[in-house]
Amino acid sequence: MGDKFKRFVEWGTDCIYVPVGAKCDICGKKLGFFATGFWSTNTKHVEGGNLCKACDERIQTLIRDKKRWMSKRMQENSPLAGYTLGNWRTMTLQQAKQLLALKEQVDRGELEQYGESASAYLIVQEAFQIEPTAIQVGVVRAKQLNKTMVVYGRVEQGMFAKGDAVRIDNEGKLLDAHVLEAYEDDGENTFETHVRAHMGKQRLSEDQTGWLLLDLPLGVFPGNRVVK
Repeated sequence: MGDKFKRFVEWGTDCIYVPVGAKCDICGKKLGFFATGFWSTNTKHVEGGNLCKACDERIQTLIRDKKRWMSKRMQENSPLAGYTLGNWRTMTLQQAKQLLALKEQVDRGELEQYGESASAYLIVQEAFQIEPTAIQVGVVRAKQLNKTMVVYGRVEQGMFAKGDAVRIDNEGKLLDAHVLEAYEDDGENTFETHVRAHMGKQRLSEDQTGWLLLDLPLGVFPGNRVVK
């Protein structure tokens, strides 16, 4: 009896309460009776969201077959490629959506820029907006850089330089932009120091980590790709 009770408690500690009327955070379908409450047996959970049984099975299929539809370069560089059937529930809801959007783009033939033909791409680790003042960067640059989107990451392939036309993939939504400035993270100076000094080669080469200033106000998030 003691062992049975122990197993019940251990199983019960993994339960997550899902309120009645909740919807799948992927497809928006209303979760049924057996998918809500403490005994949400038909609901699967990722960090920050709940998935219906259909979306859960769909994502598992994508991960199981990733070697069939992910190019070799995508498998080597995409953070989503690191998830397996054993650990994928540790991914965030945003990553789950990115995985589904990635497969949809593959099916539509829209991912050639991420394959061997890409001249350059960077995976975004951090993204933020800046509004520098004239005192900090001068009148002309303050106007040019006002509400600029800054992305920080490592260049996985090729090189990005000031003036380059780039494209950002945000969960299947493609955004066009230009690189206004580029700074390598030298480990000694902060981003603010680089921007104020406005010095350097104004480019990021393969295997270098640093910042790209893009002429976008918003719309870039960690996990997105910047491609050229």
